[in-house]
Amino acid sequence: MVENALKNDAIPLAETVTKPWGQKVGYLRDINGFIIEICTPILSEQNRISFLMIPKIAIAGKSWS
Repeated sequence: MVENALKNDAIPLAETVTKPWGQKVGYLRDINGFIIEICTPILSEQNRISFLMIPKIAIAGKSWS
């Protein structure tokens, strides 16, 4: 997802990092100047084992898969 955004002129603001709880988070600025967080879901350890991590987009408190 990040690669696609960068191909469409988004500007990386921070490298994608893995948080201590396992979530991957990165930040971009889109062509309109909005800051976008791209992250994987936060899951319990039990769910993390059996769940496929699907990237999500969170914008202004809303998220989409």
